[in-house]
Amino acid sequence: MGRISIKNLFKKRKQYPVPFSQLVQGQIISPSDNKQAYLIDGYLSNDIIYSIISLIADKIRLPEWGQYEVIDENKFKEYKAEFHKKDVNVKRLHELKSQSLQKVKGDAKINELLNWPNEYETFNDFVASGAINKLITGDRYVYAEILKAGANGGKPQALHNLPSHLISIEATRTFPQAPLAYNIFTQGDKFTREEVLHEKYFNPEWSTNGAQLYGLSPLKAAVKRYTRNNEAMTAASVAFKNQGVKGFISPDISPQDVDMGNIAIMGEQAAKVKKLLTSAEYSGADSYGKMVATAYRMNWTDIGLSPVDMQIIESEKWDAVMLCNIYGVPPELLGLTQKTYNNVKEAEKALTTRCAFPLLTTFRDAFNHKLNNDWGFKGKNIYVDYDFTIFSELDENMGEKVDWVNKLWMLSPNEQLNILGLPKNDNPLFDEPWIDGTKQPMSEVQANEIDKMIGDE
Repeated sequence: MGRISIKNLFKKRKQYPVPFSQLVQGQIISPSDNKQAYLIDGYLSNDIIYSIISLIADKIRLPEWGQYEVIDENKFKEYKAEFHKKDVNVKRLHELKSQSLQKVKGDAKINELLNWPNEYETFNDFVASGAINKLITGDRYVYAEILKAGANGGKPQALHNLPSHLISIEATRTFPQAPLAYNIFTQGDKFTREEVLHEKYFNPEWSTNGAQLYGLSPLKAAVKRYTRNNEAMTAASVAFKNQGVKGFISPDISPQDVDMGNIAIMGEQAAKVKKLLTSAEYSGADSYGKMVATAYRMNWTDIGLSPVDMQIIESEKWDAVMLCNIYGVPPELLGLTQKTYNNVKEAEKALTTRCAFPLLTTFRDAFNHKLNNDWGFKGKNIYVDYDFTIFSELDENMGEKVDWVNKLWMLSPNEQLNILGLPKNDNPLFDEPWIDGTKQPMSEVQANEIDKMIGDE
């Protein structure tokens, strides 16, 4: 595949000025918030947000993608709808997919894109990095470099995720407003609506100037939360860096010492103990756990953490849990709550169904829409889908799954093996349904029946 270098991508395109006064057909719509702040102050500055988004992205990166042909439109609609349910029925997904879709080799150009959409990313990394953009800013922008001529004219040559925090939308002036073009406002690069797949979170901030054309970032609802969390971490860091003494040593002075005038002597003893404790023999990590023996009577007073310090620590933990809730990520997976085998197992399922599935599914649907409308595959009956069977945490007990698959007599053994995640059998008889009772291929049963009928005559 002829892939274009990303560093030369924007050099090859015409540079467009974007000031409002120079726009004739449309107007530049400004987002209602600062998307760059979500990147800099949120994702890049907050370890909890970074960890949350990384957990989701790692899930999204797992599935393989392939091409399918739709063989049953009604079952196909049911299949797509199942992904949007709150409690996804994985068994039902298996069943509907086998009934509605048939895997095919498909178009060679799409297969190239599903391997390497551009020079720098596999398709899995490409999908994950686009999802990261959406999780940070609320928007994912995919630019398709469309071939102008040749056998693949009108089809994408390469796909690139655009920097969602730097995109401005040029839209129509009249209601209902619709995008006309997408601009990278830092350098004036302009992309047409047909070239760009724009996928976004719903934005209820409707306005007459079209601010709703941008997606709503989850971090907008969490600005106060992660700002306070950042400040708490900064305060804790400063406290550790500039912390004072952890306590102090004082002579153990009795009334008798006072009477005898031994206060000065005890002070000298305290100074000697201080010198001993700060010596090379007893300082540093290698001295952790060592004991100091002294004949002097001394007291140790521990200063400890102040109530304010403790409040900062508790506030930081609570903010971290709430940031997890905003993204739908179970806090157990970040070690913020107590872990058990069962709750971690359920947390992994929740991460897949509540976080990964929605992002994968919305991108899949948007990607197929662009392929079948703007990117050269209209009327080709090509459907790109991801293999959800990679998420083993969704599998039920294998014994139950085998029993269920055995009841699907209308499926060929190879189709049943595929559902179970097992390798295909090369015997051609495994590609046709078998009679449930006799476990014989359909063709052999039919042949035996014909022979029997001939024999009876």
